[in-house]
Amino acid sequence: GYPLPDAVQRLSAAVKDLIVAEKAEPGQSGVRAMLYHLIERGGSTGYRRALANAAAEVEPFTLKVTGPWPPFAFVPELLG
Repeated sequence: GYPLPDAVQRLSAAVKDLIVAEKAEPGQSGVRAMLYHLIERGGSTGYRRALANAAAEVEPFTLKVTGPWPPFAFVPELLG
């Protein structure tokens, strides 16, 4: 898989007990990396709190959390 930058590894470690699955991709247009997490329904408050607490560990990079979204990143791509 994609080798995570050190800052992204620290974020991943901060939420490892809160996630069901993880997917990482290189970023584009000034974004260092994209990190997708599948979490249990209703777990977004604790997940966001854990990431907010870990945000200082990735400075000078900034963290942007979006979602929750349907788990599209974890569905196998359709082959056409």
